[in-house]
Amino acid sequence: MSYRRTWSLGVAPLGIFYLVFFVLPEIYFASKAFYRSDDLGRTTGAATTDTFTSVLTNSFYLNAILRTVELCLITTVLTVFLAYPIAYACVRSRVWGRTIFICVAAAMFSNAVARVLGWRVLLALDGPINKVIVGLGLSDHPLALTNNFLGVTIGTVHAMLPIAVIGLMPVCEAVSREQLEAASGLGASSWRTFRTVLLPQASGGLISIGMLVFAVTAGAFTTPALLGGGRVAVLPILIYTAANQSLDYSTAAVLGIVLFVLVMLAVMAGLLIGRRGAMHRAAAAAKKVS
Repeated sequence: MSYRRTWSLGVAPLGIFYLVFFVLPEIYFASKAFYRSDDLGRTTGAATTDTFTSVLTNSFYLNAILRTVELCLITTVLTVFLAYPIAYACVRSRVWGRTIFICVAAAMFSNAVARVLGWRVLLALDGPINKVIVGLGLSDHPLALTNNFLGVTIGTVHAMLPIAVIGLMPVCEAVSREQLEAASGLGASSWRTFRTVLLPQASGGLISIGMLVFAVTAGAFTTPALLGGGRVAVLPILIYTAANQSLDYSTAAVLGIVLFVLVMLAVMAGLLIGRRGAMHRAAAAAKKVS
């Protein structure tokens, strides 16, 4: 029996499992977008695209779509920006590397609800962060850091940070110490070393982790629900509300399709940027050789 046939037989049960319990339910739920739902959630009438029209022409839903994209983009940029130096420290620091990694892993495996509730305590009007802000004279009154977009952003960045750090550690480890020592020996500054040695080799990993963070943030529910206080309308919350409270499965399905399309567009954009970056680096390398 060939290796390919053996591999196919081994993967077949997993493929069937995903087909039955993931793909088919998703297709069935998406089909609800083309039918109206009555007050009891039952499908009525013939197939129609009226729900798509009503959702995509409604300013409330359009603002929610824009707010979701905004949250995903800001979270992705901040998370990758913060995660890279932490991942680099985990890999390169002989003294603090292991301690930092343990803290990152502990945050990753902590309960999501407990983590968000902890942020509610920290960001409360009488919480420690506001006390520090008022104590330092940065503001003469406590700031509203929860039940708004800022609080949700802080929570999502904190939730995504461990995932990004662990994902970027192999990227940082792939850069050999000899390359860094050679750049330093040739008189390159720390910034030039980062720009010409570290960043080009890490760009592919940064884009991949960015796509992962964007996709996970797009589907985040717990953090926007608890830190947003019902005032931050993002697509996951609207999908939950439409399906479980209003029993409007048609609207929920349309919003789900919109969310899926947004994630796919982000992934395609990331792949395109990564491919262009690889082509640019290959062209630059060929130019140096010639």
